[in-house]
Parts: sequence; C-alpha cells; structure tokens
Amino acid sequence: MQHDNFDEEDSLHRIEQGDEVAARELLRHFHQFVLKLVRAHLPRRISEEDLVQMIFIKVFHKLNQYTGRMPLGHWISRIAVNTCLNALKAEKIRPEWRLGDFSEEIAAGIEKLVATEVDTAKKYK
Repeated sequence: MQHDNFDEEDSLHRIEQGDEVAARELLRHFHQFVLKLVRAHLPRRISEEDLVQMIFIKVFHKLNQYTGRMPLGHWISRIAVNTCLNALKAEKIRPEWRLGDFSEEIAAGIEKLVATEVDTAKKYK
C-alpha cells in the first residue's frame, strides 16, 4: 500500500471510536489496492468507482467483524473480490448489451427499430 506510516491497529481502534479522520485515512490507504482488484474483476455495466464505493461501504459496515487474524489488506481484498464476483453473477442474470457489442449491420437495425418505436409512441401521445 502507499502509506508506509499507516498504523492499521490504531486506525481500526480510532474508527471504532467514531473517528472520521481515521476512516478517511483507511480509505486513502487502501483505495488504490481495491481499485486494482476491481479493475481485474470488473463487471462491464458497473463503473469502477461505483464498485470501489460499494466495497468500502461493505468494509466499514463489516469492520466490527474483522478479527485481526489475517492482515487487514487481505480481509479487504476478500470483500472486494467477492463483491466483484457477485456483480458479475448479477450481470450474467441480467446482461447489458451495448450497440458496440454487435456488428454494424445489426446495430443499424436496432437503431432503426428504436427510431420506429419512438415515432410510433409520438403518434399516440
């Protein structure tokens, strides 16, 4: 991680006491680490910053479950990877297609169909 002087134990203790500065320090310390994990497991339809934010929300909600038996970074990485995997599973259930995923011919057909639907909807307003 980037900050060599980051004291995990002190930070966790201060966060338990409600110290927002300590929470920001933890976030700053692990942000790049979590971002790299997200980029490696990124579901297409979710922006990386949205996923990083979801992960840190989970980290802070579950911080009272951290036992200290493993390094904090490892514990956070498990939450990050599991969150990414769950997002990927959700994407498989409800895939999102983009025009760029199709050939030019099929994309043109889709655009024509959408334009026809819009025109039809305008007629019945």
